[in-house]
Amino acid sequence: QMVNAACLQNILAIAHRNRIDILVDFLKHLADAAQIAGKTFRIMNVGCGPAIEIQRFLQSYPHPEVLSFELVDFSEETLAWTREKLSSIVAQIGKPVVINYMHDSVHKLLKRRIDPASESAREFDAVYCAGLFDYLSDKVCSRLTAHFAARTCHGGKILVTNVHSNNSTKFFMEHLLEWYLIYRDEASFYPLLPAQSIARKI
Repeated sequence: QMVNAACLQNILAIAHRNRIDILVDFLKHLADAAQIAGKTFRIMNVGCGPAIEIQRFLQSYPHPEVLSFELVDFSEETLAWTREKLSSIVAQIGKPVVINYMHDSVHKLLKRRIDPASESAREFDAVYCAGLFDYLSDKVCSRLTAHFAARTCHGGKILVTNVHSNNSTKFFMEHLLEWYLIYRDEASFYPLLPAQSIARKI
């Protein structure tokens, strides 16, 4: 119990819990903007996993139906679990929230050629990806952000996360858990951002 408690209080565990809060706030801000615009915003989440942030958003936001979701993950088992969980929550809240599920990998996603100049390709108001960049090379991450930008409408938002290189638990993770991440700081992450992005915040 002491070891477990110590692990749950280390800097990376705290950061992962905070990340969920950041994503929930991100969705709430998008929902506020959608209500002001008077339309439904389309959101894509790549590497959705259990979509804990969407679970919390659905349960806490008064009008979650102003957002529709396309959830992408490489694991069919994960998507099946997430579909069952979110369907149950949608039934409980009684709101007509549209959620689509896509079984796909990052590499297959990148094989689809998207013309950045095509307005029809810009189908999403926001795209976010939390937890994948820690395992992907700079080249793949750069291509991913460019892909996200090509599928996001003008004025839309993109949010991605990466574990910071200033991780004091790195050697514990690697030596005991064999858990290896690709760490980045602000300077190394900046070149991965899409060229056409305007308002950048790292």
